[in-house]
Amino acid sequence: MMQMPLSLNHLLERAGTLFASNEIVSRLPDKSLVRHSYGAFYQRTRQLAQALQNLGLQKGERVATLCWNHHAHLECYFGIPAAGGVMHTLNLRLSPEEIAWIANDAQDKVLIIDDVLLPLYQQFAHLYRFERVIVFPFSGAAVPSEFTDYEQLLASTDTQDFQYAPHAEDDAVSMCYTSGTTGRPKGVVYSHRSTILPREQLGHSLWRGDDGRQTGVSWPAPAPGGFAGPDDGRAPHAVAGRAHHLDGFDPGFRSRTSHPARPLEAARWHALFGGRCGRARGADSRL
Repeated sequence: MMQMPLSLNHLLERAGTLFASNEIVSRLPDKSLVRHSYGAFYQRTRQLAQALQNLGLQKGERVATLCWNHHAHLECYFGIPAAGGVMHTLNLRLSPEEIAWIANDAQDKVLIIDDVLLPLYQQFAHLYRFERVIVFPFSGAAVPSEFTDYEQLLASTDTQDFQYAPHAEDDAVSMCYTSGTTGRPKGVVYSHRSTILPREQLGHSLWRGDDGRQTGVSWPAPAPGGFAGPDDGRAPHAVAGRAHHLDGFDPGFRSRTSHPARPLEAARWHALFGGRCGRARGADSRL
């Protein structure tokens, strides 16, 4: 039997090839919605990967993100590993000093950050210096000249000759840290293999709605004991049908769904990991 190493790149290719017309929906700070197709997501993610390679990112180097849960952050989850880097989600709810300590411990090379979180960055910029800071204009405002504009970076990048960084399935793709409640924060690293296998199990057991339509939960990033968007411990957001609602800039948890008649009870969805047992709507309540 032929062996095929597991890779996030296969998921990206599948999304761009087979589901290019499917939608990704995320919310902006002004509460308006922005819609992208998987085809656009595929292209933009490859542009990000190529741009990072052009900036000199080497295999295994860490790229930190300080972002809310939105389409550009989703691009990072796939684009950074595609470039050979390791995505490091920083916890925006920690103190500036703790964030700086974590970034230094991980030796993050690049920071990708929302413009609305620049005031937080400026509180620890003197404690740890990234080689480059890339700002996503989440609010729509102009990016300050001392930073690299995320959208301009992608727009100026040609992916005609892009090649995925070679890797083994056990190579690291992402990392995050505990909150440090029992001492200094401790890092956890995830590989292609450890990232894909739990999602495959989840797909077989949970991703089917009562009416036969595909349903699921938006869990872009692994975190200790569960999954979250900006590594802040929030509950995952429910999605249904084809639209993946990646809700940004909303510290509260609310279930959102593209299903008009039967919204998901998102609070009942839990990760199958970290000792927790997932429970889908209609499943045995004893789980």
